[in-house]
Amino acid sequence: MFRELLRKNKQLSDEECVELLKNETRGVLSVIGDEGYPYGMPMNHWYNEEDGAIYFHCGNYETDCGNYHKAQL
Repeated sequence: MFRELLRKNKQLSDEECVELLKNETRGVLSVIGDEGYPYGMPMNHWYNEEDGAIYFHCGNYETDCGNYHKAQL
């Protein structure tokens, strides 16, 4: 599904990823926006350690959440 990471020394372990998700409440979710251009949406998130789900909160539906739903994540 993913290409091999070129700079392997920058790769995070699964444990490091979980710690990052638990300790940071904001991030940028990037999707393909209108007409195929990349679009980054700053948003708050919460990581549920029990089921491994990430819950996102975004603002204006027409711009932010609209492109998220088009991405069909």
